[in-house]
Amino acid sequence: MENIKKFGRIVHIFFLLQSRSVLPIDELIEKFQVTKRTIYRDLSMLERVGIPMVYRSGAGYSIVEGFRLPPARFTDGC
Repeated sequence: MENIKKFGRIVHIFFLLQSRSVLPIDELIEKFQVTKRTIYRDLSMLERVGIPMVYRSGAGYSIVEGFRLPPARFTDGC
């Protein structure tokens, strides 16, 4: 169950990053009621899967300008 919560939080953070120019760490801590270390781990996970992020000193994190994950396309066959 904990892994499902973690996955959901990471996906939510990704969508927040895509929808905003800058996302403050303190806002994420308050929204998800987790520690700063947990948020840093979540952001690190996003970077490891290929989401390019930058930190803006005093402001927060943002996705590198121009990056957008294309929508997933599913087909009937595997």
